[in-house]
Amino acid sequence: MEILQFIGYGNMAQAILEGSHEILSKRFILEITGRNPEKIAPFLQEKNIQARIIPYKDAIDIHQKFVFLLFKPYNLKDFNYQGQAKSVLSVLAGVGFKALSDAIDSLHYLKCMPNIASKFALSSTAVCEKSPMPLISQKALSIIESFGNCVRVGNEELVDASVATNGSALAFLSLVASSLKDAGIREGLNARDSLELVKMSFKGFARLLEKERPEMIIEQICTPKGATIEGLSVLEKKGVRGAFIKACQKSVKKMRPKNYTLKK
Repeated sequence: MEILQFIGYGNMAQAILEGSHEILSKRFILEITGRNPEKIAPFLQEKNIQARIIPYKDAIDIHQKFVFLLFKPYNLKDFNYQGQAKSVLSVLAGVGFKALSDAIDSLHYLKCMPNIASKFALSSTAVCEKSPMPLISQKALSIIESFGNCVRVGNEELVDASVATNGSALAFLSLVASSLKDAGIREGLNARDSLELVKMSFKGFARLLEKERPEMIIEQICTPKGATIEGLSVLEKKGVRGAFIKACQKSVKKMRPKNYTLKK
């Protein structure tokens, strides 16, 4: 059985392991390494995840493994890597294929942008590959698909751009959910009921969005001189749409390589 090696053990690594370990453990031997990988031991025990914890010494043995990079972008060159990987899957924002190939030798590279909903196998993940090799590529993509959907984009810059749609987006939507909950409380609902109503509204919206464009959903809800169009007019006057777009632009800009320097 082939080895899938996680380098990194933070929130994203834990989310991916929680959402996909049952699938991945049937296809791979799971390994976890990093500076202090033993920190993930309580999580593995709690979630009943079978994985080898490999302490970092002088170098990380990546030879003939599928290697999943799940640490901070500026830590790429903090490790030494030994051997040639079959595939390197990277979530390192702003780190391009050239930087990856300069740091780690591999037959195949995949750059991706998942989100924290990976813990429920509901991540929306943009991916791009360098020099795809059919068999390796298929297995690498199956890793991504194990914790959600996999949207292939045309170039690596678009993976960074997808922070606007699936990376930071969940934080922005959480702000919307929190605001709606507080609005309900302001109008007289108790906090528990208000949150319960917001949660179901988000579930229903997700289902609607599977079938219809956002503009169509708005059109179906709004009636002439009705309550919803009145509220929407306030949001438009306040520039909420533009504020969301600008926030996404700022997030994407922050992801670009020029915003940090890899350690040498």
